[in-house]
Amino acid sequence: MSSSVAPPRRTALKVVLICLGSVIFIAAVVFFIPKENCTFDFVSFRGKLTAEKYLDAVCRQDYAKASKYVYFYDGTPEQPAAGDYTQEWTERAEQLGENRYRFYLAAYDGLKVVVRDGKLCGSVNISVVAGGRSMSYDAQLLFVDGRIADLNSEQVKTEFEAALSGNVSEFAD
Repeated sequence: MSSSVAPPRRTALKVVLICLGSVIFIAAVVFFIPKENCTFDFVSFRGKLTAEKYLDAVCRQDYAKASKYVYFYDGTPEQPAAGDYTQEWTERAEQLGENRYRFYLAAYDGLKVVVRDGKLCGSVNISVVAGGRSMSYDAQLLFVDGRIADLNSEQVKTEFEAALSGNVSEFAD
């Protein structure tokens, strides 16, 4: 006499596969629901990951790694740099710690990246140490082609922000 009940191992496998499939389906639906401005959250999510990797590398003063997330431009972000300026950018950023004020990014928090009017943009609160004194302020991240072109505050651009900018016009011929 044979029984029509599936062995416990097969039943457990089916339950696990159904649960896993359901989780993946729900995650995909949540991720791809249009957000503000008819954009999908995946673009913002990818931009946030880029910004986190960039800011983490800058906090560790690993400027060679941070340069992988920088969009290099010549004068304005609309004018892409002709060539690779990774070495020059890295050296410029490293000089922040060698000047008389010894600038460095101590920490960041409140990172938000959104798509606004079809463009990726971000905001973050950064803590910069200069000459042993810590200053915290809000800054904006400008993205071009999924990489960070600029870090700006609402005030005049600081030496720190200028050094971490993707503007390489000083190196261009």
